[in-house]
Amino acid sequence: MNILFFAQFPIEPNKGGVQRVTDILAREFQEKEFTVFYMSTNQNDESNRTYSSLQYFLPNTDISSMESINYFTDFLIDKNMDIVINQAGIYKHIIEFLSNTISNNIGLITVHHNTVFGLNTNYKNILVGENENSLKWRLLNFTFFWKIMRLRQKIKYGALFKSAIKVSDYSVFLLEELLNELPLYSVEVSKKTIAINNPGSFIAQDIEFCQKENRICFLGRLTITQKRVDRLMRIIGVLHEQLPNYIFDICGDGPSYKYVQEFIQNNNLRRVVLHGFVNPKKVLEKSKFLMLPSDFEGFGMVLIEAQAYGVVPVAFNCYSGIIEVVDDGNAGFVIPNFDEDLFAEKIIELAKDSDIAEKISNNAKSNANRFRSSYIADQWIQLFKQLDGRIKGKRG
Repeated sequence: MNILFFAQFPIEPNKGGVQRVTDILAREFQEKEFTVFYMSTNQNDESNRTYSSLQYFLPNTDISSMESINYFTDFLIDKNMDIVINQAGIYKHIIEFLSNTISNNIGLITVHHNTVFGLNTNYKNILVGENENSLKWRLLNFTFFWKIMRLRQKIKYGALFKSAIKVSDYSVFLLEELLNELPLYSVEVSKKTIAINNPGSFIAQDIEFCQKENRICFLGRLTITQKRVDRLMRIIGVLHEQLPNYIFDICGDGPSYKYVQEFIQNNNLRRVVLHGFVNPKKVLEKSKFLMLPSDFEGFGMVLIEAQAYGVVPVAFNCYSGIIEVVDDGNAGFVIPNFDEDLFAEKIIELAKDSDIAEKISNNAKSNANRFRSSYIADQWIQLFKQLDGRIKGKRG
């Protein structure tokens, strides 16, 4: 069976959760003798050439152009494609492009890689982002305006979900809890809407908690929008004072890099190390705790990656299902109500009680095994088999 992953960005596994998930699944499918291709709507100058044998690019950044349409339809025919997996399920123009170009004898699976109703709950933060203090948003910051904006978002995304589900053979969401939120957008849960977890990037490692260094890490894109590095830095400021024997590693890049850099300098945080993009394995091997201060996530791949290395995750309750993913209280901790003081207190408590922290660390490694890539890939393959019967029927 020939499988195509389709997305809006080149496959660069170290630069994003969706890319890592795609790479993990592609490799699992290849081991099981599937032929896997990857296509992006856009090629940037930094595309990882290591993946050139898997990767193709549309010839025109305007995917509605006849050049792009003809290239894509010819590609599907030439490669005898069986199934297309749309990894850009939140983008209307990509959903329309695929629905208009994929023939009936090719299966289409659309994956939604983000929270569902959390997009509405946190709409203000998503829309305003780092410009919260601008004159425009200060003038518009009143309750009635945001009620109207959230209603507008609800209508818009409800239509998007309905469209994706209608044109796809299956729409995949990352957690059962996210399926339960679809009716909040007036979207029906059906046989076409299913839940498959993301696979973990790493297998559980044989690393003892007591052998780790006194380090606390953050791994992710440096943005105030969604990732809330402003919140991260305030918490680190407290921990830096309360845990004088700990080092804090901030790993990643993004538009708020300068903000983080200036916060470190202005507050004399001498034990905070700003790494940029690094191999996460090297950081996780040494770290005892991971911080996730986001306003929203789709799945939070970094939570499972950290647990595989025995790193205890502490996160805010930022999306439905995170309590299940983390295994709250057993393999990590989820802090309610974006309470920064409680977040810092939990890490201080764990840092000062090595016995409890070690127990949680061991449980975290066991929890990570629930998301092992071979197990998740098997769920996908079962879905392929269900599609295969229908496709063969149409070809016959």
